[in-house]
Amino acid sequence: MEFVIRKGTIEECIHIEKQLEEFDGFHSKQAYLKRFRGKYSSIFVAEVEGKVAACKAGYLGEGYFYSWIGGVLPAYRRHGIAKALAVAQEEDCKRKGVGKIRFKTYSKFDKMLKFALQNGFVILSKEKKTGKILLEKKL
Repeated sequence: MEFVIRKGTIEECIHIEKQLEEFDGFHSKQAYLKRFRGKYSSIFVAEVEGKVAACKAGYLGEGYFYSWIGGVLPAYRRHGIAKALAVAQEEDCKRKGVGKIRFKTYSKFDKMLKFALQNGFVILSKEKKTGKILLEKKL
């Protein structure tokens, strides 16, 4: 499957979020703007045959880049799109002089956890009660 990775928009991320059952609803445009306000942020999308198939969005935290939202529509999974989006985000961070990327997931998302660990992330903390896992990768 051929795809193109490019800079994306908040609206494109919301469009992807609305279609992913893993997400409990979706974030509004205002939620994105609130998170991004006054900080370096980036959005990348993957496009397949002119349709947005995936997104990855994040913003600069204190000493790290926080990879906040990401997802690939089910019909487009297992074709390297998630990896290509991660690489685009990492390269962008390096250009901006950012040395670390962090994100959170939940233990119930075992495929996401496996993907992260295979791509150089390490677990910083786990919350037993919620199943939330904080991961970090040094660039």
